[in-house]
Amino acid sequence: MSLYIVMEPPRSGDARRDAERVAFVREGFSWLALFVPALWLLCHRMWLVLIGWIVVAVALHLAVERLGTAADLIAGLAFNVACAFEANGLRRWTLARRGYREAAVVAGHSRADCERRYFAERQARAAVQEDDAPAPPPASVPSFPAARAVPSEGEPVLGLFPQPERPS
Repeated sequence: MSLYIVMEPPRSGDARRDAERVAFVREGFSWLALFVPALWLLCHRMWLVLIGWIVVAVALHLAVERLGTAADLIAGLAFNVACAFEANGLRRWTLARRGYREAAVVAGHSRADCERRYFAERQARAAVQEDDAPAPPPASVPSFPAARAVPSEGEPVLGLFPQPERPS
């Protein structure tokens, strides 16, 4: 299962445009940010983070350069691994700087599944606010009859300490 943080843009008055700009940021490690971090940052338009990444990468290279090629490669790989672990967190930070707000956390098997769940819940909330009537429960939740707290006479009791049978 994947976990996504839903980031909603600042309201512009056009609900359809706002819904199209909602960002789903996956929680966890980013493989693409491990192998091509600069390209990943460019694709997500994270300009300040890209500048910071370049500054740290160059400073790290200059600091480790005298130790040799192997140390330079290990330091660069360690830096890219750290960036890959923090990439999605930095993306949420960038979106927050642009005025986005955390709206929800959604779990699902895929991003499309998470998007369906989020927008279905959002539509149900909007319907409740318009009608001031409670929304019907989701169709996927089964309904069970209420359990009886006390068994009726003659019904066996299941548990760790059943009561002894009474002689007739």
